[in-house]
Amino acid sequence: MTDTTIYIGSLTIHEPVTAFTDYIITVIGFMYFYKLHSLNTNNSIISGWSHFFLFIGLSTLFGGTAHALFAIHSGIFYKFFWLSMQGLNVLAVFFAQHATLKSVLKNYKSRNAWKYSYLIQLTLFL
Repeated sequence: MTDTTIYIGSLTIHEPVTAFTDYIITVIGFMYFYKLHSLNTNNSIISGWSHFFLFIGLSTLFGGTAHALFAIHSGIFYKFFWLSMQGLNVLAVFFAQHATLKSVLKNYKSRNAWKYSYLIQLTLFL
């Protein structure tokens, strides 16, 4: 296995490419959250997508931090970052599903079945 760790002074960054990519997604997620949130609308579709981008940005922030700071994927702090990332990811998916339910699936007969499947999925994963 190739060691990709870099050192900047006393700061050690493990998996820098993965962490950097995660942080790029974080910035993009926060930008889209800000753009959609600043529309100040009561539209549940826009709200769902803005929350998706917020939680995907937070998720990749935690994931990038887990990749950057921990060479060994164990220990309480690593698990905190990694499990937080997973939980935030689940919330992001839920809000994307909610926005899809309100837009693409709004006229489907099986709309309620999809709605309950999203709630069950959220409950099981959290």
